Amino acid sequence: CKGLPPLTDAPPQRVFSSDDLWKRHEQYIFEIRNDPSVPPRSPFEDLVMDATSHPSARIRTLIAQVAPPQPYACLHARIEKDLNRMQTMSSQTQQMHFPWLAQQLRDNEDLRKAGADLAALFVAVDLKDVDLKDREAMDEGVWPGVPLAFAGESAASDQAGISPSEAPLVGAIVDKSICIDAQFFVGWPGSTFANTLVYSRILAGHARTSNWYYNLADGVRRRGDDGRGGPEAPRGEDRSRSTARVEEQRSGV
Repeated sequence: CKGLPPLTDAPPQRVFSSDDLWKRHEQYIFEIRNDPSVPPRSPFEDLVMDATSHPSARIRTLIAQVAPPQPYACLHARIEKDLNRMQTMSSQTQQMHFPWLAQQLRDNEDLRKAGADLAALFVAVDLKDVDLKDREAMDEGVWPGVPLAFAGESAASDQAGISPSEAPLVGAIVDKSICIDAQFFVGWPGSTFANTLVYSRILAGHARTSNWYYNLADGVRRRGDDGRGGPEAPRGEDRSRSTARVEEQRSGV
């Protein structure tokens, strides 16, 4: 953990390894997925999620510099090549490229109407790990007259001078914070990043109807859950994602 930036201005109380955190997360997700109803949130759970939505002063300064003007929406484009490098995931993610994703957004009538009034569409994605065709498709955007905006690791390293060891983590925090404040959010339900974002957005006061998901089966749909799972949560890819993560842990990847 040496060299990583503080996530909040509070002093550290305990250090967790990434492996420990993933095991706890997978246990939690497993219990939720097997519960016949969405479990009630505890005050402690709300407190923890709310605290992680308020980063340190240094990171807040960067967020203010790179956040797009309101009104904007957020798309978590999980199209990075690392998904296709995992054999357990590639069969479900090999079709997930930006042209396909942009068309899904355009085909949804509600999003098409909402997109027409946006000043920007913020895209949370690791630009360093997408292929050339995806980068070219991003230049064309999604909706006419709505520019795409990016931040992430590039903003942390280029605009804030964050060190290479810190930039990926700071970039993820910046993207998450910007997405929490978006008018609406669209993400892949197989992503922990997207699911915790849905939860944080609800805690921040956004309506559940402002959260959407995309998958390979039936286009873009509204989410009915709060990001933790339960019977109203998107099914299919999210289960595979959880399984893949467990298999990675077991294999030592």
